[in-house]
Amino acid sequence: MNLEKTIDRFVFENALIHGKAKTGSVMGALIAAYPEIKHQAKEVAKLVASKVTLTNNLDPETIDRICREKYPEFFDKERKTKAKKTELPPLEGAIDGKVCTRLPPEPSGFLHIGHGYAAFINYYYAKRYNGKLILRFEDTNPRKVELKYYDSIRDDYHYMGIQWDEEVNESDRIPLYYKYAQKLIEEGNAYVCSCPVDVVRDFRSKRRKCDHRGHSPLKNLELWETMLENSPEGVLSLRLKIDMSHTNAALRDPSIMRVIEASHCLQGDKYRVWPLYDFAVSIEDSELGITHVLRSEEFVQKVPLQNYIQEILGLRSPRFIHFSRLRLSDVPVQKRKIRELIEKGIISDWNDVRLSTLSGMRRRGIVPETIRQLAVEMQLSTGQSELDMSILLAMNRKIVDNFAKRCFAVLDPIVLRVSGLPKGEVNLDFHPKNTELGSRKILYNGTFYINHLDLEIISQGEIIRLKDLINIRINEVKVVKGNQYEIEAHYDSTPSFDFPKIQWVPINYCTELIANIPGPLYIEGEINPYSLNRKSGYIEKSALGFKEDDLIQLERIGFGRVDKLTRDRIEVNLTEHF
Repeated sequence: MNLEKTIDRFVFENALIHGKAKTGSVMGALIAAYPEIKHQAKEVAKLVASKVTLTNNLDPETIDRICREKYPEFFDKERKTKAKKTELPPLEGAIDGKVCTRLPPEPSGFLHIGHGYAAFINYYYAKRYNGKLILRFEDTNPRKVELKYYDSIRDDYHYMGIQWDEEVNESDRIPLYYKYAQKLIEEGNAYVCSCPVDVVRDFRSKRRKCDHRGHSPLKNLELWETMLENSPEGVLSLRLKIDMSHTNAALRDPSIMRVIEASHCLQGDKYRVWPLYDFAVSIEDSELGITHVLRSEEFVQKVPLQNYIQEILGLRSPRFIHFSRLRLSDVPVQKRKIRELIEKGIISDWNDVRLSTLSGMRRRGIVPETIRQLAVEMQLSTGQSELDMSILLAMNRKIVDNFAKRCFAVLDPIVLRVSGLPKGEVNLDFHPKNTELGSRKILYNGTFYINHLDLEIISQGEIIRLKDLINIRINEVKVVKGNQYEIEAHYDSTPSFDFPKIQWVPINYCTELIANIPGPLYIEGEINPYSLNRKSGYIEKSALGFKEDDLIQLERIGFGRVDKLTRDRIEVNLTEHF
């Protein structure tokens, strides 16, 4: 093995996949492929770090060109991988034209990536088998649901490209649950219990029956009427009569109806007795003709109880298929935690770009196709699936790269003055490969802004290339004040493109830029105080022709989404920072 050539290959592959190579990632891949180099890991790491620095100074187009010339197998491997996974596996028990799936959100908060992932799977199979998809709002807890969440959920599904065939509110169907509850009481399969909640928990843990279990159907019907008419909240509940000694705690006489004295955002004060989740969903899955319940694995424990309810009511049971619960590491999905973060002012709202809510991911520039592709890649796998954000961002980058317009921008700008350079203009394509995106004109006059970080590769006497423009030779790097610099240079006519490249924006043809750069909200379980950086800079003036929600690439900075736009300023949420 030629170590230097091998390192070169691994670094370029890492840069091709992730946009920028990372020493740790390259070292991990190297040691996995060649365990024998462990004994010289320190020396290898130095070589890798050196090569990573050199490679990361290249622009993405150059990296792509070099890889195609030197390592065409990268692209062959990518094509083979894509060929293997273009669809989800066949659906067990599916009959063309008969499949019916559902989207069952509770309108008590915003949807997150796990909801979007599951929604795509249900939508995919309904369409693949020419079936039906039902949007069913599980809104039977009046204290939790709010009108704004119905609309936000619809918007999120539309963002995902999901269309449903029918929409149902469970809160509109309360009389249906009353009918089935009364049937259970009359047949001796349910009873009204007045035990306090803590007593019920204690009896269930000890597998003990309470005295109310022995009431006659007639007595239970009387108490049921009391529940419906005037029983205070927390006094009476309707419980299934199953088996208090059952090994499965979920089948130890669970509650199925309870009193909630709160106004419902859709129903007002029309109802005071509301079904619990398992009772409502068991009835609805049968009544609405759901053939396949496709959901994440945390619901597996619900299956025995839901099957029991459907069996005892004489209802048809759907086929249950469970898959990995998808969540991002170091990103909260629990509504309670997100509400706390909002109340403490740590995040702005449910659509904060650091969250994995669909609205937050949309504002960050993560496209629905990324979530859909992720579902295809995972192939309905089982087991808890905590995904690192970097994997999601790498997938998103490959997709967005095909259509995101490029533009020049700098952050933490410093002034560069180039003598001997007359006024001029340069015409550049918005995309290096997709010519359909058009081109733009950039005017310049010899004075530019460049990125503060580029000082690392600039020194007196060096020749530097202003990307896609000219070569310059550095005359002087001056400290103006504190950490502020100005650079004097002159135009150099050396006919070469191989010098280090830096990004630039002409002072006379730019507008103000604000870049919001999200990072991990948590680090090792603790709030990261630097999870959102807000940097200022400048962007070429043609960017004022963009629109809000446009996905763009700030060259050599990162992909992002236009969040706000005014006459003289553009604000971009960076999907990731190169």
